[in-house]
Amino acid sequence: QTGGLTPQERRLASRPLRQGDWICEMCGDVQFGRNNQCRKCRHPNPAIQVIDVNKREDRGETTSAGSADAAEAPRKKKTKWDDEPTPAPSPFIPVGAHIKLQPGLTLRNGVAVPQGPDGQIRKISIPLAQKGSLIGRGGEIINAIRGESQADIRVKHEAGEEMAMISIKGTQQQVDHAVSLIEGRIKSVSDERGPPWESKVIEVPKECIGETIGHGGCNLQVMSDKSGCKVRFVKATEVNPEEPEGKQVCLIKGPPDKLLVAEMLVNERVAEVQQIHINKRLKSLQEQRELLEKAKAQGPAGLGAANVPCKFHMRKPGSCKNADQCWFSHDMNLIAAAKGEAGAGDEPPQALKENPDYKMTYCRFYDSGRCTRGKMCIFAHGIDELR
Repeated sequence: QTGGLTPQERRLASRPLRQGDWICEMCGDVQFGRNNQCRKCRHPNPAIQVIDVNKREDRGETTSAGSADAAEAPRKKKTKWDDEPTPAPSPFIPVGAHIKLQPGLTLRNGVAVPQGPDGQIRKISIPLAQKGSLIGRGGEIINAIRGESQADIRVKHEAGEEMAMISIKGTQQQVDHAVSLIEGRIKSVSDERGPPWESKVIEVPKECIGETIGHGGCNLQVMSDKSGCKVRFVKATEVNPEEPEGKQVCLIKGPPDKLLVAEMLVNERVAEVQQIHINKRLKSLQEQRELLEKAKAQGPAGLGAANVPCKFHMRKPGSCKNADQCWFSHDMNLIAAAKGEAGAGDEPPQALKENPDYKMTYCRFYDSGRCTRGKMCIFAHGIDELR
């Protein structure tokens, strides 16, 4: 009968509490065992223990609520009074409220747990970054802890959470032994890693990024192996949201004493790439000088059409295979005028103007922009030039 009961008392009497279910000590709301915090007031689950090995000095202290009392209290003979419902510890739950529990369970610190010392359940919360080191490759570390402690250990992580949850089930001795092994493993990994890693951002010129990375990231891998840091390129917006889109920067992560080595390796590689680019430009300029000298040595040519520039010579000076025997002109001034590189005040040669066909016909290539003769064209470029 629920007549005359408050809503809180009706919730407590509505269904039996299962193993792991708990009652919030702040607001008295009944919670499922999977809830890490109260749905109403966000109070944490009292069965969850957060391990922080860096702050714990006394390795022998009891880490879970009620476990010390269970270890020190002498075992009492079971009486009929033990079957009575256990009153809730919270001041928000009415004294004498009837709380239903499944058979074999008792309410301890607001959590439904198995009766007697033969059944214990404990939850431990660890940072997500330590989850991999606790599990080990292929689960070898966590399996070894399970075998040594003989406890049922399960590791779970919800997407978006910063902490991983470890559930431990077994006897009081098994659970305590498993907790000590887990704490020891996390402590040893923390000591091996040393001080926390720091990051360093290096800006690299855009034209040097590809050759700094290397084929398949081979250069970055070499720098990472030599320095002991992680060297990679990321979008600049990942480091600073105010950076422009498309910009990339070099991000170095590692121990503080090794960051300088990694930065030096990156700068050396960038300097090498810049020197390679300078050498390429110098080589290109030298090739252009050689081609111009070769073009001058070939002479003006123009055996048949002295006023028409050679198209091969226009594309690349000195590339005409006919040399002095070319039908078209190799004159550098004529080619410059045809490319539109002549000054605005330059005028065509007088011999060209004396040609009777000069500017008598409209150039059919002028309107489409395909005329390559420029001011040296014998045809009219526009109606104003027609005679």
